[in-house]
Order: sequence, then C-alpha cells, then structure tokens
Amino acid sequence: MAGCYDVVFTDPPYTAAGQLLFLRAGLIALRNTRSSSLFLCASRLYLGPDQIERIIRAAEHAGFQLFGIDEDFNEYKAPPDVVKDIRQREGQPKLYLYSSLFHYKPRADVLNPESLPFSPAEIYQYEDGTVGS
Repeated sequence: MAGCYDVVFTDPPYTAAGQLLFLRAGLIALRNTRSSSLFLCASRLYLGPDQIERIIRAAEHAGFQLFGIDEDFNEYKAPPDVVKDIRQREGQPKLYLYSSLFHYKPRADVLNPESLPFSPAEIYQYEDGTVGS
C-alpha cells in the first residue's frame, strides 16, 4: 500500500510516539505529489505545546509542511476512564474529549519516512510516565 493514496486521515494514540508512528505510516502510504494531504488528529489534553511542536518539526524534517490546524475538530464522548483522567489532569470532570486536526502537505518532491522515529512499543506511553489504553 506504499505510495497508493492521495489523502490519509489518521487519529492515532495521543502520545508523542503514537503521533510519530502514525505520521510515518501515513507518509509511507501517500503518493509523493504536492497535491497529497495527510490529516492527523491530536489532543492538547494529552500532548503539551512542546510535544506538538516536536511533532510538527519532525513532520517538516520528513518533507511535510503544516498547512492548517482545525482546533477541536473531533468531539468524543469520553469513556469513564478518560473522564477520570481528565478530572485528574484538569481538576474538573468533563464528559467530552476534544482533538485538533493537523493538515500536512508535502513541501518537497522527496518525502523521508525513515527520518521519523519507529517505536511501536511506546505508542501508549505518555511522557509523564503513565500508560494509556
């Protein structure tokens, strides 16, 4: 399936490793044309500004340009374990989890998926040391 798609939409685990792994897989799946697009969902609840910036820089290093961000694009009814986690992180319960949609387009004729880390064992490992499901 490498190089077979013009558009890839992915909603990976909201960890840095999950984002980078799915970004890499999406990059491999895309046709190498400037008209291709990759859409990647990310929750700012679980990914801090430094992590988001690191993911954007990694995408740029691999040959992408961030074309746009649609904040709170996705709205999910949070399952009980996520409601509990939101309460612990933000101090108040919320019934919904939101994620933003990052739109990337190739900026070069050569995309380099090998420049992105490949660590599938860490996709549910948050940087604060907790493990998600």
